[in-house]
Amino acid sequence: MPAAKDPKRYEELQRMLAQRNKGNKYHFGKHHSEDAKRKMALARIGKPSYNKGKHGLHVGWNKGLTKETDERVKKISLAHKGRPKSEEQKRNLSIAKKGKPNPKCSETKKRLFADGKLVAPNKGKKFSLEWRKKLSETRKQDKYIASSKINLQKIDSKKNWQNPIYREKVIRNSRKAMTIKPNKPEKFIDSIIQTNFPNEWHLNVHGDTVLNGKVPDWINCNGQKKVILFNGIYWHLWKQQKENPELTKEMVEERERKSYNELGFDVLHIWEDDIKDIEQVKQKIDEFIGANHECQKTS
Repeated sequence: MPAAKDPKRYEELQRMLAQRNKGNKYHFGKHHSEDAKRKMALARIGKPSYNKGKHGLHVGWNKGLTKETDERVKKISLAHKGRPKSEEQKRNLSIAKKGKPNPKCSETKKRLFADGKLVAPNKGKKFSLEWRKKLSETRKQDKYIASSKINLQKIDSKKNWQNPIYREKVIRNSRKAMTIKPNKPEKFIDSIIQTNFPNEWHLNVHGDTVLNGKVPDWINCNGQKKVILFNGIYWHLWKQQKENPELTKEMVEERERKSYNELGFDVLHIWEDDIKDIEQVKQKIDEFIGANHECQKTS
């Protein structure tokens, strides 16, 4: 049987040829003439490619391997480390990588991080204030960072953020884009407010009203400078207590109240755990907005 039709003999023949031609540089740097290319092209007309419609015939030996998991890849990486690249090589690499994900954030590395086999070099390290200041000054003097578009955009954004009109516009548009809907506790509180004080309070989940860069949950739409804020216990207290264990509800309320008080608004805070006692919630709302409501009824 011819070697071309017998896979085992074909593989053996390939190995023999590879071994015989090992170190042979006779064809190195040589190219086919135009006449030879034309003859080879004519000979291939009408003959399908051997790998047409087939997948996975040729798989790179280093597919899925990284220098963290394979010694061979690590040796190659170290051999290339520090080797200068020409401007043409840099340009070609840039074109080849354009539009592709960053290899530093590859799926392989994500998997290694998840398995605990790969750990960030600065994980668990705490840098002194002096070191952070030095690093900050070094980055400021870096010409590339100083002239980068991203850095300039950040500077412009910080300047624009000082403008209350720009700030309110950005907040309002972002809230509308998120298509936020009231959660169950907000619906429950809103039902109490609308039942006892109809058409006087507006549920502001879409950010229609922005006050001093803040979005209140409810705002009085009947001339009173009053807002109601609903605070989830995890996001507004427990999560922040991980960094500041001494933080209390009173401290959070005081901090959140400041922005509204600057504009002359009174603030009522309702916490997630307050909803367990429905009567207490009703009493808090009555004490906050009931007095003015009664005055308006008698007048």
